[in-house]
Amino acid sequence: MRITRVASVLALAAGVILGWGILFGPFFYGCTSTAVAPDQTPAPQVCRGSSLIEVQGSDLFPAPLLWILMWSLAPLLAVIGVWLSRRPRIRLIALALLMELTGSSVSAAVSSSPLSSSRCCSSH
Repeated sequence: MRITRVASVLALAAGVILGWGILFGPFFYGCTSTAVAPDQTPAPQVCRGSSLIEVQGSDLFPAPLLWILMWSLAPLLAVIGVWLSRRPRIRLIALALLMELTGSSVSAAVSSSPLSSSRCCSSH
């Protein structure tokens, strides 16, 4: 029983840390270049890392934000399910697992969508 309690707290900590990292970490890279006239040499591209909030701007809500929140806080249900009583509450733990699995499939769909890559690189 002690192993499940420690594992649930570690999963919660990992979920919150990863969610924070996805939102604010420089995991999205993009390059920009300046527009030039047809007969001029193009300026070099400038590439840098950006956070999800910088890349998505005002389009952050609702899809990625809700997914990240659900994925990061799903282990909280497991913590509650394990720590509330002497007997683990299987329904809460199963719901947390379902939320984690749903978040993983949504993540794959969001990262492969053309919208997620088109916002990366822009010309100014």
